[in-house]
Amino acid sequence: MAQTLLRPEQVDDLVARYREGATLVELASVFGVNRRTVATHLTRREVTIRRGRFDPSASTKQPTSTSAG
Repeated sequence: MAQTLLRPEQVDDLVARYREGATLVELASVFGVNRRTVATHLTRREVTIRRGRFDPSASTKQPTSTSAG
């Protein structure tokens, strides 16, 4: 299979879609690359790779303090 190179603006779009909830597999299909390539681009942009399903409320939750004092 031929190597597919993504332009910087495509990587910008990839990152934005991932942050909106797209999965590695979905993005790989859209951009015509392997899911590992998607993960590599995200890691290079310092985006944390999710494990499991996307929960949009998780990114807006504030940490709660459990210490009494």
